[in-house]
Amino acid sequence: MPEQITPLSILYLLLHGAGTALAVVLFLYLLLCRGKAIAPDITPPARLRRWAAALFAVMALVHIWWILFYTFSNDIHSVIYGLLVALDCMALPPVFVGTLLIMLQDRRRPLWPIFVVITPCAVLAVLQTALPSIDLTTPNKIYGLVIIVTFIIYMVVAVRQYGRWLRDNYADLEHKEVWISLTLRPPHRLPAGGAPVVARGDIERPEHRQPPIPFGP
Repeated sequence: MPEQITPLSILYLLLHGAGTALAVVLFLYLLLCRGKAIAPDITPPARLRRWAAALFAVMALVHIWWILFYTFSNDIHSVIYGLLVALDCMALPPVFVGTLLIMLQDRRRPLWPIFVVITPCAVLAVLQTALPSIDLTTPNKIYGLVIIVTFIIYMVVAVRQYGRWLRDNYADLEHKEVWISLTLRPPHRLPAGGAPVVARGDIERPEHRQPPIPFGP
């Protein structure tokens, strides 16, 4: 355990603890509740609900292992730190991006490219710990920034295509346009806004679906 506990470290642990509790509650709600508290008569798609539940489960795990790390080690030059950063790269971004892509229900998009793109970040994080004399953090940050910018551009294009698909296949767009706007929320808003988006489920009203889009298990 670190020798000195500062007010900043206490605040850090409190914020991570609150984030963990919120993520666990949202995970259980999305996993166990088929309906919604706001509109119980509408059932959201199971595939989207499970992806969102997986997102909040991973968020809870991320908070837990960083709480344990800063409580018992706090050594940012250790191998454990590099491994935790690599786990962050391989766990949280794929489920976050996957959940956003699943929201766009006009077609099934492959998800394996996410892991291919994220893998270099994890590799560089481990190598930085193993080779501390070489600066690999800067190229890793630049690579991550390029990924983020590219994904934002892709999502803007994909959401515009999704909007055209909705207008071509649905007569009632009262709530579906809201769905599009929520899809473009920045990443830091997802923990607060992601659950209501999944819970709404207006896109699955069967009386407005034409043609039906198959969803995976």
